[in-house]
Amino acid sequence: REALLPLYESCDVPFEIINAQEIHHRWKDLRPADDIIGLFNPQGGYSEPDDYVPALAQRCRELGVEIREGASVTGFVNERGRIAGVTVERDLVGADQVICTLHSWTNRLLTEIGRQLPVKSFVHQRYVTAAMPRAASLPAVNANPHEAYLRPAAGNRVLVGGETADREDFVTPSLDFRMQRLDAPRGFSEELRNKVRPLLPLLDLIPFESEKVGLISFSLDGEPILGSVPELPGLLVGASFHSGGFGYNPVAGMLLAELALQGRTSLDIESFSPTRFDRAATGEYLNTRLQQKNAFSRRH
Repeated sequence: REALLPLYESCDVPFEIINAQEIHHRWKDLRPADDIIGLFNPQGGYSEPDDYVPALAQRCRELGVEIREGASVTGFVNERGRIAGVTVERDLVGADQVICTLHSWTNRLLTEIGRQLPVKSFVHQRYVTAAMPRAASLPAVNANPHEAYLRPAAGNRVLVGGETADREDFVTPSLDFRMQRLDAPRGFSEELRNKVRPLLPLLDLIPFESEKVGLISFSLDGEPILGSVPELPGLLVGASFHSGGFGYNPVAGMLLAELALQGRTSLDIESFSPTRFDRAATGEYLNTRLQQKNAFSRRH
């Protein structure tokens, strides 16, 4: 409780500090240990990607955005040191500004123009249960003592995710790499179930129905990278949003749009600039294999 108080007192959001008994009273399926203290954000929430992404794409198209699905960007158009577009397979697409937000593929593409960011990717996995007779009584939970997170999922299901902190960074092998080629460690699903079962006993009653494996990325200092690349005018980057990408993306998209259209942003993003890393530190970071638990350092 004492560790949470400074955060609680510094926020305008109406957080609540609640004990184990109150947690169970509000969400009957949760059974936290007696000494657990939770920080509840009543404004928090979640969205199902299968609903959110198509809705976002539809709205973008309504606003006149052209989305080329299944078409891969294979390079940049470099005109006398200025980025003036991209190559999409065999087509050249000209642009006044290019915004590069390619997640784990970013450095593969930037290699072509001699630029690298100190970003590492790590395999991450999550599971969804089979449908249950009723919806589970629980909110979206970061269950740090259980090394997991969980939330309701569509169709009376529960989503459970967890990290593999000892797994080394994953180097994206090529621009045509697809995440379907990734695998979770053998036996990890049951290990995760055993970690979460004391908090959510109903997992004893229902099997996992699906598994999805992907990548999360961290920068050298653990913070997002957002802004322009001064030595390559016309190029903006957004990368390394680790596991908070969904939460970051509305404001990150707004700021990158402001920077592309106006050359400035309504918020100061200097501390997220790609220029905060020097080339020597970037090279050392990228050339060192790291486990996820050691993914970033505040020293750079």
